[in-house]
Amino acid sequence: MLFATTTPADATSPPDVLQGRGPATIETVTRVAGGSELADFYEFAVALNAAYENPFDPQDVRLDAHFRHESGRAMTVPGFFYVGYERSLDDAGRSEVVRRTGEHGWRVRFRPLLPGRYTFALTLDDGESVVKHEAPVFEVSGPLTRADFIQISPDNPLTFTAGEDQPFVPIGLNVAWPLERGSFDYDRFWARLAENGGNYARVWLAPTFNRLALERPAVEGVPSSGLGRIDQRAAMRVDHLVDLAEAKSLRLMLCAESFGNFRSNTQGSGQWHQSPYNAAVGGPLKHPAEFFTHPEARQLFRNRLRYIVARWGHSPAVFAWEFWNEVVYVDDYDEHVPAIVRWHAEMSEFLRATDPYDHLITTSVGGAETGAEIDALPGIDLIQSHMYGVEDIPEAIRHVAWSKAERFGKPHLFGEFGTSQVPAEVNLDTDGAQLEEMLWSALFTPTPATGMSWWWDLYIEPAGLWNRFEPISRFMTGVPTNRSPLRQAADVSFEFVGSPPPPDPATVVLAGGIRSWKPGPSNTPNELAVDATGRYSSSGPLSSLLHGNGHHPELHNPLTVHATYLTDGDLVVHVRQVSGYGGATLKVLIDGGLVFHEEFIDEDGGVGATQVNTEPLSEYVGRYRVAVPKGKHEIQIINDGADWIEATYELNGVNLRQTPWLDAHTLLIPTAEPHEPVALIWVRNREATWRHSVEGVAVPPVPPSILNFAGLDDGPYAVEWFDTHTGRKTTGDPVVVRDRVARVQLPEVRNHVALRLLRKAPDADKDPE
Repeated sequence: MLFATTTPADATSPPDVLQGRGPATIETVTRVAGGSELADFYEFAVALNAAYENPFDPQDVRLDAHFRHESGRAMTVPGFFYVGYERSLDDAGRSEVVRRTGEHGWRVRFRPLLPGRYTFALTLDDGESVVKHEAPVFEVSGPLTRADFIQISPDNPLTFTAGEDQPFVPIGLNVAWPLERGSFDYDRFWARLAENGGNYARVWLAPTFNRLALERPAVEGVPSSGLGRIDQRAAMRVDHLVDLAEAKSLRLMLCAESFGNFRSNTQGSGQWHQSPYNAAVGGPLKHPAEFFTHPEARQLFRNRLRYIVARWGHSPAVFAWEFWNEVVYVDDYDEHVPAIVRWHAEMSEFLRATDPYDHLITTSVGGAETGAEIDALPGIDLIQSHMYGVEDIPEAIRHVAWSKAERFGKPHLFGEFGTSQVPAEVNLDTDGAQLEEMLWSALFTPTPATGMSWWWDLYIEPAGLWNRFEPISRFMTGVPTNRSPLRQAADVSFEFVGSPPPPDPATVVLAGGIRSWKPGPSNTPNELAVDATGRYSSSGPLSSLLHGNGHHPELHNPLTVHATYLTDGDLVVHVRQVSGYGGATLKVLIDGGLVFHEEFIDEDGGVGATQVNTEPLSEYVGRYRVAVPKGKHEIQIINDGADWIEATYELNGVNLRQTPWLDAHTLLIPTAEPHEPVALIWVRNREATWRHSVEGVAVPPVPPSILNFAGLDDGPYAVEWFDTHTGRKTTGDPVVVRDRVARVQLPEVRNHVALRLLRKAPDADKDPE
């Protein structure tokens, strides 16, 4: 980005570079950038005089630019103050170095939405006087190559468009902060993401440990640091990553704040001790929760939002503004939910009025079951789930995505996703099996997008897994997701091409996708019915935690399983962790009779005891097997001890592999035109899970079979097959749908396969017999 110096200043000048003297006047307006660096981009340097102490406080001094197109369409863009910094690498090329350039002054950034003639006026208000200035008229030539801001589709309000009618499917991950190389890390991150077909990333502008944090306690020698000021070193870095993202056609979710700044528990990622809002370091708040009600704190956040819009709102690389990362983890969240909901309503209304480009607005509450009051707010355009500790990734994604679409009627993203919150556990998966599951399965939801992995720095980058995004990009090319509501296929089933193999009991795995310590649908008693194919239906979402009734009886969630065993078999409770806050008790009842009882004792004591060591109990990790005879049974799995058990469940004897051991995720696009994909299908071997990959379990391939599903109009369809590892596309034999039922012959499935059906034009070749 090129800048012209408007007010000369030495790089070692004192903090008064931020102060201005009146009377208020606007002297000159100079175009300093546009056209050549970023397409359709205009930046103006404004030389002005005004009386102010803090140029980042619009109550102290405020600059607004008013643009009017010859058609009469008007936009007001906030101006902003900047202090120039430049970046370089140290002599070893390992660490970022930033230094003052000596520049500082006022800027206006503008992205025209229409070609043509523009008039341009400025308003300056320093609290003592208001002055207006007419700037020169300028002409914008077309076409505008990068004016396509992401919006919600008017035809399918659960999906996105770029520009008039181009579907946008977010394919990416979290890249929340840089490493030692600072902004230079993003040169590598953005290159690898873009060259592998990615188009989305989530970036944090907080908390204070992050070099991108815009607001931090005062730093000696950095006049723009301190509460209520915007750290210009961080802003320079954000300039770079936004500009580079735009050049590479990436879209960014910019997250303004994170729970860490308002959480006291340092073992839970709390940084309240160094938050600029903390009274202990000079802020206005004695307690973190005051942030949502304290007038000064609310005004400071509005000021920060205004600056973010002023400096980066012009860029179509900005996919959405995000208020919070996981606000549920701030201190005393449950006690302040009404105030937090009101805060979100207030801030979304302010941001909507401030942003002339109408970017999407979102926030992340945390988990998959919390924050319904916030998600339902009219000002929140896009909702999110953050999920960790997920065993059955595809099933968890399917359940959460479709239920949230029905409940809220808004686009939904899995904004953070991981099998664990411990890097060492994630890194056991060197083949990227968990990443593939979260990327592929999230495409087959009402808001097609990848599940956004959290582990960019400690998993994807060191394991060299960036190439996993390319097959997704190729698979979704040309899919008209934005035209009409999407749906799943009906009556999905599989059959072997030839005779079924000899009976061989399969392991039916029941693995919860929700991991929550708060009241919610997963933390209530659950009844689950398993059929002969090994699939199940349940009264609610399956939790990965079996809560006791000691510490938190309101979370007690015993599981009842109804299943018919086709042969003598067993139930296996695979205990993965036990709470270190008092232990737990595991009981299994079959048809009302107690057949298993195990105490998981915490040596520190149970309910009411003061635990010295609260780390999860590892000595009870293992598989606990209970014999189950042939026949129809009711199996109850109960924890009536002090606290929780994290577990998965295995049923051996319910399915004898007389049907292919496969699962299909489907997405139908009803309004697809001829030669466009009308059905997307991802078929996976149910044994080829990320967990089995990590544990080195040998997974038998599923022999060739036939997939049956209903929901398409009768007629001929072309078939495209995609290699899920390379993205290579091949054409298969056409499929003819009769009586609205499609029959697709599948090859041997070792892991998973993907295919698309395309509607043929009416004059296509005759139906094959």
